[in-house]
Amino acid sequence: MHRFYPQLLIIILIPFLILGSLARAEDDIRFYGDKNGYDEQLLINHLSLSEQRLLLDLSGEWTITIDGVTRSINVPSNYDYEGKVIYRKTFTPGPEFRNKHFRLVSFGINFRSEIRINGDFIANVNSAYLHTEIDLDETLIHAEEPNTIEIVVDSRLDSRTGIPRYARTLQPKLYGGIFREIFLIATPKLAISKYHVAYEIAADQRSCDMVLNLQLRNYDFGFQIKDTSGVAGIINKNENVRYLIEIFNEEDPEPVYTNRYKRYRNVWEIPKIRELNQENVVSVTNFTNFDTRFTIEKPIFWATVNPYRYRLIISIMIGNEMVDQVSTQLGIARSEAHEQYLLFNAQPLSIKGVVYYEDFPGTGNSIPYAVMEQDIQKIKKMGANTIYFKHHPPHPYFIELCNRYGMYLMYEAPLHSLTTNVIQQPAYVEDLKSYFKSMIQYDRMNPCIIAWGVGSASDHSQKASLDYFSTLTQWIRTLDDRPIFYTSVLGSQDTYLDNVDIINLDIRGNNPLWINSFINRSLSRWPNRAVICLYGAQIFSNNQNGYSDPMSTKFQAKHIVDMYKKLDEWKVAGGLIRSYNDFSVNRPYVHANPHYDATIYTSGLVTYDRKDRFAYDIAKSVYSDDKFDAIAIGSYQTIYPKTYPLMGLLLVIVFISFYRQSGKFKNSVFRSITKILSFYSDIRESRVITVWPALVIGFLSSLALASHLSILFYELRRHQIFDEVMANGIVADTLKGWIDGLAWSPEAFVFQFWFIFCFAFLIISVIIKLLSFVFLKPLSFQQSLIAGLWSSSHYLFLIPCVILFQRLMKVDVFLYLSIWISFAMILWHCVRLMRILKILYDVSWLKVVVVYGGLWLILIFTSSYSYSKKYDFFNIMEYVKEIHDSKNYSYE
Repeated sequence: MHRFYPQLLIIILIPFLILGSLARAEDDIRFYGDKNGYDEQLLINHLSLSEQRLLLDLSGEWTITIDGVTRSINVPSNYDYEGKVIYRKTFTPGPEFRNKHFRLVSFGINFRSEIRINGDFIANVNSAYLHTEIDLDETLIHAEEPNTIEIVVDSRLDSRTGIPRYARTLQPKLYGGIFREIFLIATPKLAISKYHVAYEIAADQRSCDMVLNLQLRNYDFGFQIKDTSGVAGIINKNENVRYLIEIFNEEDPEPVYTNRYKRYRNVWEIPKIRELNQENVVSVTNFTNFDTRFTIEKPIFWATVNPYRYRLIISIMIGNEMVDQVSTQLGIARSEAHEQYLLFNAQPLSIKGVVYYEDFPGTGNSIPYAVMEQDIQKIKKMGANTIYFKHHPPHPYFIELCNRYGMYLMYEAPLHSLTTNVIQQPAYVEDLKSYFKSMIQYDRMNPCIIAWGVGSASDHSQKASLDYFSTLTQWIRTLDDRPIFYTSVLGSQDTYLDNVDIINLDIRGNNPLWINSFINRSLSRWPNRAVICLYGAQIFSNNQNGYSDPMSTKFQAKHIVDMYKKLDEWKVAGGLIRSYNDFSVNRPYVHANPHYDATIYTSGLVTYDRKDRFAYDIAKSVYSDDKFDAIAIGSYQTIYPKTYPLMGLLLVIVFISFYRQSGKFKNSVFRSITKILSFYSDIRESRVITVWPALVIGFLSSLALASHLSILFYELRRHQIFDEVMANGIVADTLKGWIDGLAWSPEAFVFQFWFIFCFAFLIISVIIKLLSFVFLKPLSFQQSLIAGLWSSSHYLFLIPCVILFQRLMKVDVFLYLSIWISFAMILWHCVRLMRILKILYDVSWLKVVVVYGGLWLILIFTSSYSYSKKYDFFNIMEYVKEIHDSKNYSYE
């Protein structure tokens, strides 16, 4: 059982932080979903366009330009690249598009974009993952002529202003590009622009009062001329338009409600007594916005067991001519949180769900419709009733599938790992308000959505940031009355949870005692709040050992069974399994399978390519209340690498052999540590000290340091807090992936870092030589080399640690001691170098402090400023410390 103080590791990682700040990520661009079997007919079926409206699909072949290089690509697709990409496509609308108004619709462009058509600027769009619609000017697109659309997509994100915000911790991969469908909808010049249905269900559920907000637009209004009534598509501004509203039961040709006829004591339901309603008429100028109210008696509610939806048809007519018509499916449902309970259609709701990540091999997040449907069918089949779509809004077709198959959907905005300095920016909060407004207005008519998510794993520790987030929550309540949920890692420490209706506790730990304590602390703070528990285990995909092995598929299954039983004990509103599928992450993580792709997070009930794991069948049995065979415990035992005892033995043998055979070597080791003044004075004066003992010291010191750090990294390789610190400190993915791999391979770690430390001691020698020119003191390179290598002699004290600490690190006190020793050794080396320089150059302390200390200050200040400004390093580390204090993290 390890508790781990992340601040202690920062000093140890200083060399890696510096390397990480200088290293660049690979510039290779990988494209996903370029040939994903896109089917235009599925899009047409999903949109359900009337005959008055036409679709001009812009999917298919485009050209893209990156850094001056142009190539062809299919859209929708995405890429793993940070930068600007210029998309271009030429299209020619047919003659049927004459006298039509065009609306550009995108289901998702990541992340910012600038859109131009035929060279004219259209809009700047900053709505990652969102459904976006833009009305185009009437003279912009020409029917039967070539038109060119150009979209400059900027997929760069930063840690301060981006939505989503770039986080260097564990986060699903942020794919860029036009990754969802993009198309033009051609409407009549007089058209239904927008509509929304809100409703209030009676307490006895025997009726439902509805309010339909309808917006009509006359796009030709600005071009009207007198006596042009004979020209198609143009109407006089005072001409009246009749609007029709009809709601059908899919199994009955007679409407459940219509305003086509007058309604006197419901006699309109008798066909022989129907009389046309002359009151459903409005006068349209440029824009008309109005509400109409009506009631549905004995409504049929949408539910998971019966996902029933009405067909809503809205039409506008001039005389007897149909001008425009839209149709959609309308589900009636209500979700709410009442104290510690969730209610759906006034009935108690127990969440049995999974976390879903929009990712698939070869397509990234441009998932084909068929794969979406297969996934939802499989989730439904396993007995789950809820899907938590994690980290960002889902594809509109995914929402439609949840409506169709009867799956509750927890819908979350892409707010992940926000730190206090980000949340406190008023401009950022205004951007968030705009994002939520677009998100909710487009999707609030879907009955499957039971709650809106305001993100996860953010820091609300300071009052200012808490106030801004509270303001955001209040804003969301003005847009829709569904419950608001937040996914918290901190539990009872997270003060923001006072503002939400549903607390989704993200259980990251694997220690039963810590988990129980974490949940009970949270429940005691919010006894009258609906709580959902999110749980799961990251495992090695090919590990078939028994559940005694914490990285096995059977441990994953056993953990699910144990946690599901705990939900009843805790009396919470339900649970979510993390996750349905494996997914790709933004950066490598250290506790990944060293023999597998380190950017695929393996926590799924099914693999990345959707193959069932053992845990899927167990979860299916648990959710369906079926019996299952006992899960094998196995006979897992911790394996201690033989590398460290061998390295320790080698170090002892080499050191003792030289120590006994050479009196000068013995004397030099003693003097280099205890009599620094006389020892380095001898080096300065070229007395007695030779090169070969210095080379031996350099070899032994670098090997001892490499071995000691290897033991530390190997012990912490499955420690989540350690990985968080590594991820925040090491910017370059390649560098972090390399170090992650070495943490699992003691031999490679020791050998490669032995070479690195040897090279580092050589660099120190070069610096000593260069500083001789600054202090105007003659010093040969041999003297500098000897001084630089002997400056590391104190690392010889690590030899006993290499021999003793490997097994002892399983005890907390020795793990702390090892970290402190590493920190002390690095600090000691810095101090020793300062004193060595004073002796070698025979100068005052003031000069040494000014030159040597100045160099360190410049390096530390520059790195700190860069990390703080660009990567928000220190605020993230503060949040990591809060996670550590909550004891909600995994380790072995």
